[in-house]
Amino acid sequence: MIDELNRLTKPIEATEVDVKQKILSDLRHLEKVVSSKIAEIEADLEKLK
Repeated sequence: MIDELNRLTKPIEATEVDVKQKILSDLRHLEKVVSSKIAEIEADLEKLK
């Protein structure tokens, strides 16, 4: 009975979903940062031509 109460009051799946959402959010942020840096480097290369 105690295990069942613990399971009901501490939903593991919600935590897993939160972690997945954070990972996806971090990946999207990283993608934007990398894209921005690539654009910056490309602009620097254009200046050298």
